[in-house]
Amino acid sequence: MRRLFLLILGPMLFCLGCAESGPSRKTAFTSVDRQVAFAPQAPPAEQAIAPGTGNVVSGLVATQPPAQPGGGDPPAKKGGKLEPPAERKMKYTADIKLICEDLPKAEEGLKTALKKYKGIVALSEVSGTPGVPRSGSWRLRVPVAGFEDFREAVLKLGEHEKNTSKADDVTDEYYDLENHIKNKLVEEESLRKLLEKSGDNLQNILLLRDKLADIRDYINRQEGKLRVLANLTDLTTITLTIREKQKYDPTPPPEIAEAPTFGMRVSRTFNASWDAFVGFVQMVILAIIAAGHWVALLIVVAAPVVLLARRWKRAQPIVVELAQPSPPPSA
Repeated sequence: MRRLFLLILGPMLFCLGCAESGPSRKTAFTSVDRQVAFAPQAPPAEQAIAPGTGNVVSGLVATQPPAQPGGGDPPAKKGGKLEPPAERKMKYTADIKLICEDLPKAEEGLKTALKKYKGIVALSEVSGTPGVPRSGSWRLRVPVAGFEDFREAVLKLGEHEKNTSKADDVTDEYYDLENHIKNKLVEEESLRKLLEKSGDNLQNILLLRDKLADIRDYINRQEGKLRVLANLTDLTTITLTIREKQKYDPTPPPEIAEAPTFGMRVSRTFNASWDAFVGFVQMVILAIIAAGHWVALLIVVAAPVVLLARRWKRAQPIVVELAQPSPPPSA
């Protein structure tokens, strides 16, 4: 009896389990089929994944070239051959201050060095005030190839007061900017093609034109930055300051010889006399000013002496001598 009950219960449980799991299993298979149907297919060449050369992300195979020694991007392929690595972009600057004996001679040496190393003067300022050492400052642009040689030539023009140099690597900034411009140019060309196909739809035409204007403005600004970087990396910038040791004493120009007229002689005589009178008055005033404090000192010292002398005279008795009557004359 028990065996008969087990034989009947077993098939019933089996059928019940199949009925409950059937729809969910079908739903699972359906979702998987949909994912496979809508998932983008990788190219046949990328199906095989070699160890360490690919990553699987969301069912897609992204192949990666082997890492380069020392880091960095691998060289690009063109026509089945490896391209050389991109040129490094460096921005060189220097600040030099010199002290020389003769500024004009140092300027001549600077012109010779500029001509030899194909440099240009971006800014120049020379000052020469009497009684003050002359000085000059220049902002120079020299090709990168002659940067060090030009510095050595300039340092020979005088004594070193300051000599600094700096190198900034702008390679990443330069090529990132260049790639941004290329991408925007491709986007601009795509929008132009869409504009040609837009037909008579005014709304689309206006939207595309606004977008094209924004992209062109962005491209122009980025191209300006790229030109500035290219200029800074192609030519180095050197700030040079040179000053003399001694004070500047210019030679007075020769006087013009001419025969003086009577009016000129009268004018010169009057001017000379007036200058002498003014000089005398000034000398008297200066003498009074110089003697002023001495006079005050003498007054302070002499006043008590005079007062004491007067008191002493008052204290002395006054002696009055009476005149004796003369004897009568004898008869």
